Amino acid sequence: MELDLCREQLEDYEEERNDEDRSLQSQLDTLENLHHALKVEFQQIVEDKSKLEVELAEAKNERDTCKNDLGSRHDQFLKLKEAVEKYRLEAAEALQRCERSEEKLQECTREQDDVWRRCNIAEAQATETAHELAQERVRAKKIDSALEEHKSLVNDMYAMLTKAT
Repeated sequence: MELDLCREQLEDYEEERNDEDRSLQSQLDTLENLHHALKVEFQQIVEDKSKLEVELAEAKNERDTCKNDLGSRHDQFLKLKEAVEKYRLEAAEALQRCERSEEKLQECTREQDDVWRRCNIAEAQATETAHELAQERVRAKKIDSALEEHKSLVNDMYAMLTKAT
């Protein structure tokens, strides 16, 4: 009996042991599955990390390219800004020259108007003087005629006086 009891205990122990083995095997299988899943996930993470490192390197290169491009564009902007300032100054100078030219044109126009006014006055004075001269000629002719007549009368009187003496 003792032997049966021992056998029974042994069977119970073996059964417990088998249950534990199965449980441990199940846990081991779960751990192996988990290990495999983690290994796959880790491999994926490593691949993703590698891809991200490549993308990061590309992004850094693109950033550096953008910085260089930005630097050259900034230099270009500064040159354009200088050119704009230069052209603004030139435009301001041209505008001042234009204003001075306009002032000179207005002054010349005033002078021309003044010359025309004086010319018109001189023409009016010349016309008036010509009219006065014509009147003076008419008077001079009348005086000349009167003098000729007077001379003729004096000569006739002299001739008469000479004949009478």
